[in-house]
Amino acid sequence: MSAPGRRKRRGLQIWLSLLAIVILGWTLFPVYYMLLLSFTPTDDLFQPGLYVEHPTVRNYTYTMGADNPFVRYFWHQIGNSIVVIGGLKPGEQIITLGATELTDGGAITVLP
Repeated sequence: MSAPGRRKRRGLQIWLSLLAIVILGWTLFPVYYMLLLSFTPTDDLFQPGLYVEHPTVRNYTYTMGADNPFVRYFWHQIGNSIVVIGGLKPGEQIITLGATELTDGGAITVLP
């Protein structure tokens, strides 16, 4: 490859690398800022900055605790979901086994 072709290819590679860095920053900055705000005390939320002077986990303890009216029954509902999911898998297996027996022409006996 000639020198101008190599130089052109190298310039394209540098340009694409810079574009990838800009897209990466564009993508990761909102995640960083979301985490930054989650560790910011409530009184300082509307004072923008790129770091937190006095980080706190109070927001997390409030969100996951029973004091928050929006998640008061959250853990109970999660437990219900786990129980339902635990019951669905065996039920699915029983139905699948019965459907397989019916399509294969086997006799199905229902146990009392």
